[in-house]
Amino acid sequence: MVFSLFPSRNFEQEKTPRKLEHRSHLALEFPQSDNRVFRTYIPFLENPKISEAGSNTLQEYNLIGRAGSLYSYGGSESRAFDVTFNISLLHLLHLDTTEGIAQQFKRNFNLFFSDKESAMDRFQLQDDLSSDTMTTYGYEKVTNFNEDTGGFETTYEGNSPDEIQQGMAWHEDDKKEMEGMRTPDLKRGAGFPHAEVHRNFYAKWLKSITGQQNSAQSFLALLGDTPGDPKALNDLIDLVFVWVNLVRATCLNNARNTVQGPPMVRLTHGPMYNNIPCVVRDYTISIMDEVGFEVQTLTPKRLEITLTLSEMRTGDFGTFESGWLETGDNLAGWEAIIEDNNTDPYNGDITEEGIQIGQNAGGSNFS
Repeated sequence: MVFSLFPSRNFEQEKTPRKLEHRSHLALEFPQSDNRVFRTYIPFLENPKISEAGSNTLQEYNLIGRAGSLYSYGGSESRAFDVTFNISLLHLLHLDTTEGIAQQFKRNFNLFFSDKESAMDRFQLQDDLSSDTMTTYGYEKVTNFNEDTGGFETTYEGNSPDEIQQGMAWHEDDKKEMEGMRTPDLKRGAGFPHAEVHRNFYAKWLKSITGQQNSAQSFLALLGDTPGDPKALNDLIDLVFVWVNLVRATCLNNARNTVQGPPMVRLTHGPMYNNIPCVVRDYTISIMDEVGFEVQTLTPKRLEITLTLSEMRTGDFGTFESGWLETGDNLAGWEAIIEDNNTDPYNGDITEEGIQIGQNAGGSNFS
């Protein structure tokens, strides 16, 4: 007799969501004015292939009569990373209909201050806007750092529900006023509808030949679990091109303001790499022809993307301290490995105790 551990359940019901993209991704930081950046993400929806290389700069000395060279240390070159990952349309479709795709990894740009002084100034601005109207009514102010927006958010607690509701309304007005003061340099729209444009063009061309309006059928319509809504499919295809164009943007500056160079790219992949700041030397995008295309839009079903990254640690050019917004990006030597067994910034999405924004000689911080 054969016994089943899960007689009434299947694999789909038993497997645990991986949420790989939250633990493995690229974070792109586009420079803006006033020490600000726009942060967005390219997720790794499949396990990436990452290779790391490091090298020393050594001065060689060959002494007369000595059967061996002597060397002096002249510094080290930045670590180099070769990162290869895939974007698969069918996998993306399956993920969207099961675990879902977090808004963080869609066409989403968060305003973020890249140094502690600007972040603290923003905190002071919000504090000034809110304190006059809120503290008058005896509310207790609670301020927390929001990792998604890169700034501080203030809420208020009072004794009366009506007072709390009124206070929160004032708080929302304050936030709107702040948004007006911090208008981003870049206006963001919904994005170009690549899939819709090409699907409509194909349908129009096909109708002129066959005389039928809906002769074209997407390959996804043949899948039983796939919604037949072309807009849902179009949105997924457009999301593919969001990530593809973000890869292309890693080797571009701002053509309207050329002092704003290419984005900083931060590599995260589990405990091996945590928010490593890098610049992109080059990239390649390869269409995997053997996997095929979505017929109507000619979107490749699978893309292979390779990036060559070089680590760039600047911070405030001081002492390395992991977990801190600015000093976490400072250079770390072997002393950091001996003291803490870590040289990674740990100042991104995955942190030990939450991101630390500011610090002084006494060790206090805003968090």
